[in-house]
Amino acid sequence: MSDNSWSSGVSIEGRRAPANPGDFDGASWLRVSAGYFETIGTRLTRGRFLDERDTPSSRHVAVINETFARKYFPNADPLGKHFGLGDAPHAADYEVVGVVADAKYMDPRDVAWPTFFRPLLQTEKFRDQADQSAEIRSNWIHDIELRVSGRPQNLQPLIRETLASIDPNMPVVDMMTFGEQVTRNFNHDRLMARLAGIFGLLALALASIGLYGVLAYNVARRTQEIGIRMALGAARLGILRMVLREALFLAGLGVAIGIPCALAANHLLTSMLFGLKATNLVVLSLVTALLLIVAIAAACFPAHKASAVDPMVALRHE
Repeated sequence: MSDNSWSSGVSIEGRRAPANPGDFDGASWLRVSAGYFETIGTRLTRGRFLDERDTPSSRHVAVINETFARKYFPNADPLGKHFGLGDAPHAADYEVVGVVADAKYMDPRDVAWPTFFRPLLQTEKFRDQADQSAEIRSNWIHDIELRVSGRPQNLQPLIRETLASIDPNMPVVDMMTFGEQVTRNFNHDRLMARLAGIFGLLALALASIGLYGVLAYNVARRTQEIGIRMALGAARLGILRMVLREALFLAGLGVAIGIPCALAANHLLTSMLFGLKATNLVVLSLVTALLLIVAIAAACFPAHKASAVDPMVALRHE
């Protein structure tokens, strides 16, 4: 639309059964126009991109991704190799002229599929009616990618007006930025992450309150024991150390059991939330430190209060 923008038509008509039966089973393909890879930022690793020289009358070519090259041309230079779609007579329709970096077009959680890219204007003629019908449909432009510098105003009306001037019968179903596409794709993940974070904070708060209550109650029950120890000459500092040692032992035991459980749950969540790391040492360290601080507070405050009471009063405590 302007000097600093590029556009490209893409047809998402990939078939997973290319030719030489069985040779390329599992691959997918896309039709793209010149400038497509530069527009979306796909990196070229070998050879060249598809460009304006790839016309209907020129030799039929294709660009493959790295996964396709590793799977179907192992230990060989893929540039100059031939392959095709359909039946045996089409086994060498396309010559590989370039290799691009892998990209994920559907599900970011999935591995990159072996994919090859055909020029938008180059078509084949198949004897099979179904193959020929699919070949014709693959020439219908499905998506147009635009890369625009800056933040131009009223971009969507300008795009609709420009496309209408080219073909008034070309419908524009939807327009969105790349950021909007990413946001839509990860709405579910974002909701799950927020809910998991809220529930995690609630669980941490309940665990802290429960830990404080249990340890404080346990120390309070030992008020008579503390009074006897002090009556026999035990120092307040020694009482505090004893109570703190036992509290930290119980808290450490809980942490030792909880961390493996947390790691196991985290591995489960990594399969549900994209981009979540299998381990997060910072979060585990902070949670462990918080629980230990709560345990120390729960032990020290009641123990300090009990040790400050007159031993005779402590002995009569129930």
